Amino acid sequence: MKKLQKIEIINLIGRELQNRMKFVEIDGYFESYGIQTNHQPTYNSKYVYVQEVLPKVKDEIILEIASELGIEHPAVSQIPIIKESEATFWKPGHFKLFISHLASFKKTIGILKKELEKYGISSFVAHEDIEPTKEWQDEIEKGLFSMDALCAVLMPGFKDSNWTDQEVGVAIGRNVLIIPIRKELDP
Repeated sequence: MKKLQKIEIINLIGRELQNRMKFVEIDGYFESYGIQTNHQPTYNSKYVYVQEVLPKVKDEIILEIASELGIEHPAVSQIPIIKESEATFWKPGHFKLFISHLASFKKTIGILKKELEKYGISSFVAHEDIEPTKEWQDEIEKGLFSMDALCAVLMPGFKDSNWTDQEVGVAIGRNVLIIPIRKELDP
């Protein structure tokens, strides 16, 4: 999302919450999204409070709030919002890591996935997490649009793959953490 779009959407959210909720309700609502609510507004205004808190929040959360509130803005309808319940392959309460890799390396990635679970990291590995009857692209998009971070296993052929190129592109576009692992290819 572009910076100006973010400002416009936060403005619309501020107006909507000011009309709908009390301060304590806004705090509870923000907390349900994991947003820190220990901020003291510079004025006794719910609108100002929202304006001061939300700029630090991830774009996808702001878009999800705007969507839930029924706010109409081009940016809200452009980016798919995937709820965790739709992406059934993530382990509840775990950090969600999408692992972008080449199919030729899937066995090793499967081992990595199992090891990361010991540390509270739920990994999406396309070859293991997509059921044979489900559409590959739909499931991959659910993973990409609900991940907390992307791990790119860089090896010869990685940057030539359309899939990995798109996966990294979505991570950049969503401004999520990208963790490169160098496997014979520099980032």
